[in-house]
Amino acid sequence: MTDRYIKSSLECIQMAWAYCLRDFRQWCKPEGQAVYRWKTAPIEQAIMACRGNMIDDSQAMLKAWEENINRNNNGETRTAFIPVMTTAIAPIQSPPEYDQVVGRSDWLTVTIPHDPDKRVLQLRSMPSAFRCQIAFFCPDVHGAMMVSNQFCAYFKHESKRTFAVPFELGYFDGKKIVDNWNFRVLDNSLYPDSAGEYKNLTIVTVDCTIMGDIPIVVGLDGDWDNLTDTGEVGTPDKWKDIPPTNDILPPTPQNPQNPNNPFVPIGVNPPKTSVNTPFTPINGGTTTTDDLNKVVIQADVYDVINRQVNADVDTGEITVEPLKDKP
Repeated sequence: MTDRYIKSSLECIQMAWAYCLRDFRQWCKPEGQAVYRWKTAPIEQAIMACRGNMIDDSQAMLKAWEENINRNNNGETRTAFIPVMTTAIAPIQSPPEYDQVVGRSDWLTVTIPHDPDKRVLQLRSMPSAFRCQIAFFCPDVHGAMMVSNQFCAYFKHESKRTFAVPFELGYFDGKKIVDNWNFRVLDNSLYPDSAGEYKNLTIVTVDCTIMGDIPIVVGLDGDWDNLTDTGEVGTPDKWKDIPPTNDILPPTPQNPQNPNNPFVPIGVNPPKTSVNTPFTPINGGTTTTDDLNKVVIQADVYDVINRQVNADVDTGEITVEPLKDKP
């Protein structure tokens, strides 16, 4: 059975962030017995992801970890492993400033180089920011300090501060097509702090902000292709002629870059009525997949030597034949 579940953008970012934490664990130097135990523990006992609403609530993170019972090979239960690093990610609702992340709100016609079908698709990008927090629970102050300080140093490293997020964009022959988009940890957004009051446990937290573009793609057989900027869904029939078409309507504004068509993007079918009629069904701005993937299979070239160029869609073979007469 083909898996038609595409991970959400947030899920893709969470997975990439978790990979960064795994890389940090192998990167940092262990000092003290507690950090040695954390470095050598199985990964599932060393790092735990928590819900986004647990940010700034280290006690809730610790409780979630305490409830996470680990089992050994004999099936016996034991208490949760300490030290441990927990993490949570929460979206920042306001988008980044333009000088931080540049997005694109209109459709751009592109191809994905590793798409086996080389399909032509349309792409937008959405600037986004996320607040990430790690909390490190350690039985001694020295180990907690070392992990916190090394975590800040890790993201001062230029090659570590930018990391790839593999977004799932669509399908080919039942397989998912994935493309990497860079996100970046802002170097001035690292905020280490201490949290919690426990007699035998030290808790340090580090906050940071990551930013990047989230791709919005149609044309790769995504389940959303027919519902993204393709026209309005569920318009009541009684709205389809308000105001009535026999009324005297204002003229449709013209696109100065494309004066032959109404004020819509080039390549998009114009609306049949004025854009000033508020209850007319809304048209979409995407181009159909069939139109995007049209190819030229024959062209006449008139130059010093007149030629006819033919292309075979199936084989990709291109042939050139001379033209005898110039029209």
